[in-house]
Amino acid sequence: QILIAAHDIGGMQAMFPVVRLLRTQQRFVIKGIFSGPAAIFVQARKFQNEFKKTFGISDETLTKFVKQFNPHIIFLGTSSGIYADKRLIGIGKKLHIPVAAIVDSWVNYRFQFSRRDDGVFSEKDLPDYIFVPDHIAKEEMIVEGFPPERLIVTGNPFFESFKKFPNIKEPQKPVALFADQHLSELMKRGVHENFGFDEREAFSDIVDIFEDLKWQGRLVIKFHPGSEDFTRFDASINRASFSIEKAAAKVPLEKLLKNSRFVIGMNSMVLFEAALRGKIVISYQPHLVSKIDPLMSNRLGFSFFAYTKDELKDVFKKVMVMGKLPLRHEKVIARYTQSGATKKIVSFLENIF
Repeated sequence: QILIAAHDIGGMQAMFPVVRLLRTQQRFVIKGIFSGPAAIFVQARKFQNEFKKTFGISDETLTKFVKQFNPHIIFLGTSSGIYADKRLIGIGKKLHIPVAAIVDSWVNYRFQFSRRDDGVFSEKDLPDYIFVPDHIAKEEMIVEGFPPERLIVTGNPFFESFKKFPNIKEPQKPVALFADQHLSELMKRGVHENFGFDEREAFSDIVDIFEDLKWQGRLVIKFHPGSEDFTRFDASINRASFSIEKAAAKVPLEKLLKNSRFVIGMNSMVLFEAALRGKIVISYQPHLVSKIDPLMSNRLGFSFFAYTKDELKDVFKKVMVMGKLPLRHEKVIARYTQSGATKKIVSFLENIF
């Protein structure tokens, strides 16, 4: 019996291929507790959520449910807030149930497990096993104080679902997709580190550059699934002379990516996905305060990046006349999309039993 839980979309996407494979075997009984974007994700896939409403649910109620189900293991996504997934770590430990969690990206490691605003965590905040996407993540987490014996390099199962998009015919008005991150909202709630910029500043600069270069295409905004304020970019939209659209929430990300000539953003995992799918990706992080770029595709060299407005203009000039991406990107893409992550994690969970 396996209890799974998630709140953030990244964690849910990383877990779901594992859950799907486990469900093909009748000997496993799986129940889930989901909230936020993860709840929307599983609802669309008709996967049962054991609680219709998790907001405000008490630890006592969660503990009672866990005792009744009596899982052999708890498998979790990770999130920055104090949601059910994070709270189940402590509950599992108290009930002597093994707990495993998956880290889906290369940012905010400490905040994924800390119950404090400053990101500080203790041993009791950590699950017994933490699945990480690669050795880079493992080394960075060790530096941040995570016990190396709990970190298992598996890859991210979600990446295995990525198929390269075919080259699109150049439309009369090319489409650029802006991948939103609701940084300003999260920082107000104290659940996100300060990168030195927010999405409104980045978007405003992007609009300015498009204006300078007399962009004749369309810019489409894909809002983050956890976003609450959809007016954050209105000031920039209203002064633009070119077409800027807000994509409806119901439009799948995959469709937006497929139809885009460029994908632009800050350090969202959407950019990493787009790069793995063979899209031209531009990352703009003005005045980034971190010494290490949080977007892995930048660090691995298969996305284009800028840290100042002048650099961004030069990058746009370069990619606007670019055809396809260099062939050297193929090896990096294969490393992450053909990692065998799903089977590795299923095998590890089975060994725990």
